[in-house]
Amino acid sequence: MLRQQSPLYSCPPEIWTEILDFACLDDGFTIRSLCQVSPFIRARSIGHLHCSILIESTYQLFKFDEELSRLESTCNGAKKPLRTRFLCIALPTPMDEEAYVPSSEVGPDDEYQPSESDSDEADETASVSSGSDASSTSYEYEDLQEGEIEELVVEIGDIRKDTEENPAVPLAIGDFAQLERSRAPEDQRQYLVYKALRRLLEACSETLETFALLFIPCVVLPHDTFIPALPRLQSLWIGMGKGTNLFHNYPDDRGSSAAPALFPSLRRLSMDTNIMYISWFEDILQSVPNPSAVAFMGDERLKGGLKKKSIEPEQWIDLSTPDREDAVDFMITHWWEGVCGNDVRNIQGCQWELLERLWPRKAEGEEHRLTQLGDTDTSCFQVERIDFRVPRLAFIQGSEYFVEKHCLSSRSKEFEDRVYLDDVTPKEFLLFLKMLYPLSTGRTFSRMEWVDILNLSTMWHFSDIRDRAIQHLDNLMPFPPRERVWVGRKGYVPRWVLSAYVEYIQGELPTDPGIGLKAMKMLNDLRDRLKSEWQINGYDADAVEGEVRWEFAQELSRLEYQAGKRLRGAWDEDESD
Repeated sequence: MLRQQSPLYSCPPEIWTEILDFACLDDGFTIRSLCQVSPFIRARSIGHLHCSILIESTYQLFKFDEELSRLESTCNGAKKPLRTRFLCIALPTPMDEEAYVPSSEVGPDDEYQPSESDSDEADETASVSSGSDASSTSYEYEDLQEGEIEELVVEIGDIRKDTEENPAVPLAIGDFAQLERSRAPEDQRQYLVYKALRRLLEACSETLETFALLFIPCVVLPHDTFIPALPRLQSLWIGMGKGTNLFHNYPDDRGSSAAPALFPSLRRLSMDTNIMYISWFEDILQSVPNPSAVAFMGDERLKGGLKKKSIEPEQWIDLSTPDREDAVDFMITHWWEGVCGNDVRNIQGCQWELLERLWPRKAEGEEHRLTQLGDTDTSCFQVERIDFRVPRLAFIQGSEYFVEKHCLSSRSKEFEDRVYLDDVTPKEFLLFLKMLYPLSTGRTFSRMEWVDILNLSTMWHFSDIRDRAIQHLDNLMPFPPRERVWVGRKGYVPRWVLSAYVEYIQGELPTDPGIGLKAMKMLNDLRDRLKSEWQINGYDADAVEGEVRWEFAQELSRLEYQAGKRLRGAWDEDESD
């Protein structure tokens, strides 16, 4: 007897279109999953594959650019390679702050041995510094002769005069060609990012309806150099940070090249004006041919810009822009609501209610991501009423302290399937999960994300992750002294605290009350005492560090003890000692 064919195979194309259109109302995960179900389902859903795209790092942008090259090679004629309707690109981390999770295949370079030249140089240095008299430990100098002093004064005057007559003026880069010609490695990489952005937007320009972009580049280019005409775009959320490269300015005067009208169908525009150049923000407004038919969402700065241009919008919604820390989450939630067809203009207290809608979705997305591991032995972690059901194995392998404290072991009599975590936010826990289960070795973390990873791994005694966080933060040094003290104290890294204290002593930088009034007073007293000694014996860096170690011995010893306790896996309920 022949097996009866499933009704699924006889559905007309119209039904499939309805199903797949509904499946695309997320960040693209559902449709990617459907394409892997079976050859039959893939054949039906492949046309919707890139209907919705969410990109959250430059690494993902470059990987998608590679995929776009493959798609373009299969296109016929002038047909666009993408049918994307919903696109969100979040690149909030300045490129000079990006760091990568190291590949598991690449271990530390523990086999390094100094070369003979290194050893000879070290021996020579040691022999020079090993003087027999006590004075050899301090810097010796000779007084300048009268003629040398006069020569030095003239040279300083010439330098000051040249600086006044020829002040350093940052270069204004206004297009792709100028950025491409720059030989700075930072500019070259920035050129590749802009190029990938432009290429992606051009590939989906005929179908794009909802677009969100948060970008903090090194060099800010006019928006029309990388955003093409988007004739069907209805909703735009944009935040374009000021360039982090101090040697480049945004071209305030564009001459006769006024910004073109790129968004003829736009009906809703949200802008984060806190991080934009005024000129860039005004150029965006010129790209909306009929602004009176557009609903604007923004703060007082945007309202002032509209008033300056004599623009009366169809609707105005006050929107307090979140801090940079929350800007990405807010933008993605705003974009998701637009994808689902929800009109965010009707949400009262918009920014906070939108953020409340984000985390259940993100938790669900993380559960989907971790299903790729195939591990069904899971536990539910509740963080601020948000449930994350994730595999237990990495927690069990990573920290005996965490397992015992939260009764995660299945052999425990008090085994709990639901774990309530305090002193952590959903955002921080999601970040820790991405570090704990790095399914992609190209995942990037910003400096402050590494700080959060360090704090959580220290609090929960994940020694391997803690070591990796410290290693990456070492590579991203130097931090400002105040930040180094704060991170070093919270993460129990005494050498960071010590280096910050030494920097306060060495330089003219005033001590900061943020490090604590007691430490501030001790540093000021120590600096005053050492300055009088330097006038007699000269400056000695080793002696300064020794004095700081002696003065702050109690604090540094406590940090060393707490760090060692976490390495040993020891724990108790009271960690205040």
